Amino acid sequence: MKGGKWLKTAILIVLVLSCLGLTHYLYITFSHFLYVPIVLAGFWWGRRAIWVAVLLGALLVGFHDLSNLDAPFMLNLIRSAGFIAVGLAVGLLREHNMRYESELRKAKEEKENIIANFLDTLIVTNLDGNIRFVNKATLELLEYEEEELIGKSIGTIFAEEEVRPLFTGTLEELREKGRVQDYELTYLTKSGRRIPMSFNASVIRDERGEIAGIVAGAKDISKIREVEAELRQAQKMEAVGRLAGGVAHDFNNLLTAIQGYIELAMMEVQEDAPLNRYLEEIRKASVRAANLTRQLLLFSRSHPIKVVTFDLNKAIEDMAKMLRRIIGEDISLALDLSAGLWAVEGDTGSIEQVVMNLVVNARDAMPEGGKIAIKTENVSVDEEYCSRYSYARPGRFVRLSVKDTGIGMDRATMERIFDPFFTTKKEGTGLGLS
Repeated sequence: MKGGKWLKTAILIVLVLSCLGLTHYLYITFSHFLYVPIVLAGFWWGRRAIWVAVLLGALLVGFHDLSNLDAPFMLNLIRSAGFIAVGLAVGLLREHNMRYESELRKAKEEKENIIANFLDTLIVTNLDGNIRFVNKATLELLEYEEEELIGKSIGTIFAEEEVRPLFTGTLEELREKGRVQDYELTYLTKSGRRIPMSFNASVIRDERGEIAGIVAGAKDISKIREVEAELRQAQKMEAVGRLAGGVAHDFNNLLTAIQGYIELAMMEVQEDAPLNRYLEEIRKASVRAANLTRQLLLFSRSHPIKVVTFDLNKAIEDMAKMLRRIIGEDISLALDLSAGLWAVEGDTGSIEQVVMNLVVNARDAMPEGGKIAIKTENVSVDEEYCSRYSYARPGRFVRLSVKDTGIGMDRATMERIFDPFFTTKKEGTGLGLS
């Protein structure tokens, strides 16, 4: 920076001395050359060029007076005033132009910064569909570097089955209508991941009004599609629940009659009679069927739920004996129940059913024996936790966890554990966690 400043100063000094030397011999003609360093100084330094003009005016007057040249003093003063006027005018104009250029540069940088950091993807192509510009959001979403996309066909970033319709339909429609809105296409990332996108695109016209290119903005709608799929699944489950509830009610009525008649029949048969064993098996089957209908009623939300305030620790302690009997002797059950546990609100029967189902699942995952741990603790959920997990809400809660040393489950199974009727057991109902 300093080197450039001294270079400009040296150039001005050479010009000034050259012009003064020339005016010594041909005053009338060559004194006009003194405007050159003044204009140059104004272009470089703005209004500060007036000091160069004042210096040159003083040198002009003094130089000619000391040289005894036949030049009118008043004419020298007029030329000096002209130097100052030109220096001031050029300097002010240059400063105004520099401010305009600075504002224009800032506006351009701001526009480029806005476009580059636009949250949705933004792509500019020429008429042939070759990419001329992509913003930061596009590069991050598609996992490409900028140089990997510039100059390439826009078909590079779309799913293969959509490339032909894109060029034969979408782009042609865009050229005819000037814009397309809410047009859905699928991005294909560098790693092969497919992302559904909603596009809004319009043509870019030059100064003659002719189409020069296309600008397209797109929004990732994969989350919307996931929510829609979840909603459809929820609607299906609601319909299944209503059907299951209706069937369970009718079936439960039939089971009541069956169980009643079995009890009456067993009263008429001797305990050691072969028929009594058959009736006992029928009774056990009817009990299992009754349990299944109860689970169906819980799934369909038809079973009456009574919400009360209760002590979760006490509920688990009351179940412990039954749970140990269920899991068998080769599996140990450890309780880690937090002292001073907050009271909870809920349906005691439903909570007990959930705990029992979890423990039974844990037992089935440990055919060679193992350990099951049930733990309760107080937790406070804050806003930071809620920002990471969308299902959470801030407040005070009691956490109940069931842990085992079993074989575990793969990701595919984990994603379906709450789906109704999904089970990995031969005799499972798939309703334990639904």
